[in-house]
Order: sequence, then C-alpha cells, then structure tokens
Amino acid sequence: MKILKTFLLFSFIFLFLQSIKAQWIEQYSGDTVNFKSVSAVDNNIAWISGDVQRVYRTTNGGTNWVRRSSNGIPYPLSLSNVFGVDENVALVAGTFNGDRTFVFRTSNGGASWVQVFSQQNGFINSIWMNNGLEGFMQGDPVDGRWSLWRTSNGGITWDSTGVYLPSNGDEYGYVNTMYITSENQNKSIWFGTDNFRVYHSSNYGSSWNIQATPNCQYIQALWFNDISNGMIGGSGIYSTSNGGLNWNFTSNMISTSGITGEGNKWWNIQSYGSNIYFSSNNGVNWVTQFQDTSIQFVDITIPRAHTKQYNVWAVGNPGKIFKFNSTVGIIQNNIAELEGYYLSQNYPNPFNPSTSISYRVPKNAFVKIELSDILGKIVSIILNEFKIAGSYTIDLDGSKLKSGIYFYKIESLNFTQVKKMVVIK
Repeated sequence: MKILKTFLLFSFIFLFLQSIKAQWIEQYSGDTVNFKSVSAVDNNIAWISGDVQRVYRTTNGGTNWVRRSSNGIPYPLSLSNVFGVDENVALVAGTFNGDRTFVFRTSNGGASWVQVFSQQNGFINSIWMNNGLEGFMQGDPVDGRWSLWRTSNGGITWDSTGVYLPSNGDEYGYVNTMYITSENQNKSIWFGTDNFRVYHSSNYGSSWNIQATPNCQYIQALWFNDISNGMIGGSGIYSTSNGGLNWNFTSNMISTSGITGEGNKWWNIQSYGSNIYFSSNNGVNWVTQFQDTSIQFVDITIPRAHTKQYNVWAVGNPGKIFKFNSTVGIIQNNIAELEGYYLSQNYPNPFNPSTSISYRVPKNAFVKIELSDILGKIVSIILNEFKIAGSYTIDLDGSKLKSGIYFYKIESLNFTQVKKMVVIK
C-alpha cells in the first residue's frame, strides 16, 4: 500500500509539473489588432504579423516587442503570414480588398519594406525560407492550379516554373499550414487543405502526392518535429510516424488552428479559443496547460533554432502574445508553487489610486517585489526585506503612477513570478 501511495504521489507531481501549472507569461505589444502569425528564428528573435499593416519584432526573447511595419507596407493591408529569416530579414504575405495578394520583404529589421510579389485573386497562406537564399511559398489555387512559388535569392524574386500542382475542385488551404524540412537533404514539403488531404512533395515541389486524411476534412494546423513525426489538426488531431504515409487519430479536439512541438512534446491551440493544450507523449494524452478567456488564440510556434531550453510563442486577438519557457516554466516555477509560493493578482485591477497584492512564502527568506513599466524600466521597489514564512498583503499607492500597463514581480530564493496590473486615471 505504501508503494502504491508513493507511486500515485509521484504520478500526481509529474502530471502537475507537465500540465496546468506550466507558466505561460504574457508579453505586451501595446496593440489591440488581431495577430495572425508568429515566426521564431531562435529563443531571442521572433516576428509577428497581423491585421491593419502590423508587423512586430523582438530581439530579446519578447521582453520588448517593437512595431516594424510603418514604411513600405500600404495601409490597411491585412498580413496573414510572416516568416523571419533572422534579425534583419523577414517576409510577410497579405491581402488588400480580398482580390489581390501581396508579399513584402525587409532586409533591415523592418525599417523599410519592398514589395516582391503580387497575384490577382490569390491568397498566400505560408512562406518558408530554408536558409538565407532558398525558400518556398504556397497559396490558394488560382485558375485551377495551386499557387506555388520558389525563390533562390532570399525572396527578392519568385518563380513558379516546375512546381505545377492542379487543384481538385474548389479546394483551398489554410494560413500557417505548410512545413518544410531539409533533414538528410530530403527537402520535403507538406501543406494542408479543406479536402481530406495533405499535399506532400519529397523533392522540393517538383512532384506531389496526396496523403489522404479520410476522417479529417479541414486541416487548419500542421507541424513536423522531424521528417517522420508530424501532426495535423482541424477536425480532430491526427499524427504520423512515417512522414504522412498514414495519419492516425490522436484526439477529437476540434477547430485546432495551430500545432508545434519538440521531440515527444506537442502544443496545440483551439481556433479562436482560449486554451493551450499540451502532450508529453506524442499526443496519446492531452491536458489544458493554459487558459485565458480574454484571448482568442490564432497561431503557435517554437523556434527553428534552439537548444534543450526553448521558448514557445502563441499569439492571438486582440494583440495578445504569450511565451512559455521550457526550463523556467516547467521546472523552476512549478516546483516553487508546489512548495507553497504564491503571488496573487492585485485587486482591484484596473485601479486608481490604490490596490492590494497578496503573497505567500513557505520559508524564511528575503522577498523582493518590484514594479516595472511596459518598457521594462523599474519604477518602484514595492518590497525588499526579510520575511518569516507566511502569507502577507501589501498595499500599493499608485497616485504618482501614470495611466498604463505595469508589471509586478516577486523574487524569493528560487521563486520568480510576474503579473500585470493596469492604472486608469
């Protein structure tokens, strides 16, 4: 019986660490438009695109997101897809009045953009650059053929020669549902459709085959962790371990609009929903890892270049950005919370001129609570003193604060947590 209890205890702790308490931290753009696509180069550099001419970039892991789309992209172009090559080079695809698609490119970090592609009655769903020069672009069919294009000069020009794929009836694709891998020099491409099929090419678009998904009509999300193991989502979630030759039912979650992963770990988001789901065993089991009813998630991604410690970014509406850190989120903060640490949401929030913050520390230790503005500048040290283990409430006088968004952070021993507060005057 003692062994059984011990096993159950460790099982509970494992599930706890892997699921609901994993820490997704909100990052702020200061915008309220709809974000539609996120592309992460590495753990520091990521790009976001959205409605009304919006492109944002971070170079410090999301501590600061800066708008980089005011010069060269016409207003109010809706930018449905972005691909960041590095800190300076990125491409965005969008539509204007619903009857023409455009692609713009920057080589100076978004300080200026140049139009490199347009197509009447087209809609570009996804851009993917294999390196600084070679890339592929996929869009909905125009005049009976899928809109497929290649570049060999970093996206400056695009050519559809040799990548012909006829459409089957009125089928179309979805934004952010193309994945390309060059593993073992096998340049494989997959993209999803609304027609019970994934299109796949093992020779970089020169020829195509159909991968049937008989029970999944709408493929709104697609990702591969390597050349063999992938997942699709839409009308349920399906996985493959043989590059898509067979797609097997994994979960009946519906309306999935984004999937990403690393190794055996996977994340998916409900289309225009408030949940982020997580699986640590290749989709056999899923748990709700994060939920916020103020969000409508649209896209999620992991950096293309990362180590064992990595970020996952999820974006949505209105102007929402959330980041998960694989080391801090699962290991540090969850163990801390299991041990009894706690930081409350301030109340009232928004507030003027005062608010209260509650916190709990399970050990005698120094406790520091600091307040920062939206740019990360520390504006006040709320608390910095030795505390006996216990629960406390502290009042914050915001009479000298300007209206806006602020962050308060608690630090004690190995525990760190950040929350947002809003001052309205």
